Amino acid sequence: MFSTSPGMVDQAHGRRCYDVLWAQDVREGVEAETGSADVVLCTGAMELLNVTTALTEFRRLLSSTGELWITFQLRDAAQKDSTAHQHVQGMEMSDIERELCEHGFNVRSVETCASAFFTPSPAQDGSLLPVPYAFLRCVRTC
Repeated sequence: MFSTSPGMVDQAHGRRCYDVLWAQDVREGVEAETGSADVVLCTGAMELLNVTTALTEFRRLLSSTGELWITFQLRDAAQKDSTAHQHVQGMEMSDIERELCEHGFNVRSVETCASAFFTPSPAQDGSLLPVPYAFLRCVRTC
């Protein structure tokens, strides 16, 4: 297991649920052999990463029968991003599917959640805005 957060790696290490743990920044490439991962799991980070860089690296890491489990913050074209005031942008589902396809992935399943979590409103009145997410399971194309 690898994470961009050394603190999360420490937490996972304390739970003793992984054989190998290390902190790495996907933007700089992951020090693992090509095709060495059966599953790559990326949650709550794609809106903070360069999509092309991350997906290229995930595809490199996956074995030919491996799966990518990934989340994306959703954006509805008719609505403003609930996190735009935090300089975080979601993606429309059609753009997510296009990016995955362009980077060599077939989407096998999609689940969406209209409020994966809530974030403070830019009105600063104590109100909260829902943050929608898509949860996707993908496989590599040939």
